[in-house]
Amino acid sequence: MSKKFKLQKRISMLLVILMVFSIFTDLVPRAVASYQELQSPIINEDNTITFNYLNDEAERVQVAGSFTNWAENALEMNRSSEGYWTITTEALEANVYEYKFIVGEDDWTKDPLNADEINENSRVVVPGINLASINSIMESGTSTELEANIISESGDITKGSTTVHWSLENAPEGVTVEGANLTISSDVLAGETFTIVAEKDGYMGKKEVEISEGLYKYTINYHRLDNDLEDWNLWIYNGGLPDAAYDFSDIYGEEIKFAKGTFKFPEDDITIIPRKGNWEIQDAEWKIEIPEGQMETEVWILQGYHQIFTSEADAIAALEDSVVPHIRLVYEREDQNYDGWNVWVWNTGAQDGQIDFTEFQNGKAIAEINVGPDAQQVGFIVRKGDWEEKDVDMDRFIYVNTRDPITKVYVKSGEEGFLLFHL
Repeated sequence: MSKKFKLQKRISMLLVILMVFSIFTDLVPRAVASYQELQSPIINEDNTITFNYLNDEAERVQVAGSFTNWAENALEMNRSSEGYWTITTEALEANVYEYKFIVGEDDWTKDPLNADEINENSRVVVPGINLASINSIMESGTSTELEANIISESGDITKGSTTVHWSLENAPEGVTVEGANLTISSDVLAGETFTIVAEKDGYMGKKEVEISEGLYKYTINYHRLDNDLEDWNLWIYNGGLPDAAYDFSDIYGEEIKFAKGTFKFPEDDITIIPRKGNWEIQDAEWKIEIPEGQMETEVWILQGYHQIFTSEADAIAALEDSVVPHIRLVYEREDQNYDGWNVWVWNTGAQDGQIDFTEFQNGKAIAEINVGPDAQQVGFIVRKGDWEEKDVDMDRFIYVNTRDPITKVYVKSGEEGFLLFHL
């Protein structure tokens, strides 16, 4: 065998080895790159959202959020051929949504690929025009001022009425829109349908409307004990329309403030839950009924009260004549430095989230935590700032005193146990 042939053979073998090596070395960067390039959430053009989550050890993963009513309708994620978990939702309305992944049965975790957070949850924004405040059922012989919520890419929400271009599709004779004013003449028959179209800043939203005979009218006045009604709305269901959030139209009062809204539904009773924003905080549940033989009602509801009042005077009298159920939490630190410290609470039925200390007496800080009529066990964590530090790194629970409107609690810094006074 010649030296030249041997050299060619060696070169061929070397080339084969290099080719095999290049194949395997090419696979590794691609696999790593797929993980590095994994994104979540992804907002698709059709307003669906794709969520991705990387966890090799998980047996089951779900995504739950304000778009699924949290755990009630959590979406099952599927393991992809690349090994990560994924799911694409149905098309969602333009809005700001909160969510978390549920790993296994009860391990709730934020999306590690999403740095955008709100209320200790991951946040995702579907920009566009939201027409949820417009009823999908309307009456003949009525006039309505149309209003839309404009959701920006950053999640800012602005209301638009006259600044929005309104038009109609497939509208029967007698249904017209001028500016933001929608008019349905009394000649339009029940059962007719049409579509409202809203356009602004390159976004478009549509809402299909059906004409109905005689809707029940509910005027609801809602009061919070701290008079802070900013960004509060009503979640209304069981009224014959899809479950949805409805904005108040007015806030009135000085010392005692109420948020007011009027809403129409085909059913003679509805269920409401006052809530802040998109479920940041929620109050109790009330069932509002139309009196027999009537088509409308006006009620007043108060944070912390089961009773539904039918006059403003009775509601205010109830506030002035009673002590609202609450927890008085006394917190003591050896250094008596309470700068930045607060209490994070949940399951209050009235005021979940951050509660600030409002009184300082004898070297101790005092927080007043309002609770709803159905509150039984309220969770709390004493923390500094926005989770910069926890006093005790564990969830603790206060059993609400059912015999006294004030549940008294003493918490000492660094100690897991605390004193609960049921007098």
